[in-house]
Amino acid sequence: MNCLIVQKLLQLYLDHALDSVERGSVERHVASCGMCRAEFVRLERTVLAVESLARLPAPGTLYLRTMAQVRAEHRSKQASSPRYIALSGLTAAAAFAGLALILIPLMDLVFNLGDFILDSPATMLEALLAMSVSVEASLVAGSALLLTAGSAAVLELVKREQASQPV
Repeated sequence: MNCLIVQKLLQLYLDHALDSVERGSVERHVASCGMCRAEFVRLERTVLAVESLARLPAPGTLYLRTMAQVRAEHRSKQASSPRYIALSGLTAAAAFAGLALILIPLMDLVFNLGDFILDSPATMLEALLAMSVSVEASLVAGSALLLTAGSAAVLELVKREQASQPV
């Protein structure tokens, strides 16, 4: 190992975060290199000095205040992101298109019902069949769009609810 690599590994060595092969390599290098040995001693003294300091308890509200600030910053960034704005617009457009695809053909069906001559049950059945075939595709497409928009909105609400929960 060279000095640059060893010096980057010294803190991990002191934290016992290296595997046995890396630990052995660092120990051999430090034993043979005066510069790295001096750096190791300096770092070890610093760690021991920090560990000897009295531990002060954190204020009781520190966690809650920190998490509230993190959530607020996350919501602020998320709400102003182009992706969020685009998804909101697409969700609204899908919902509007879905409603239009469902309501317009149904309104046409109701308004044009008087145009059919319904003098017998067979004629009435033919009229209803013709109208239902023309309306069915719009209903399916509209329902799919509404389902998509609703699902996107529910997923966004769930994501926001999870983001607001304390960890």
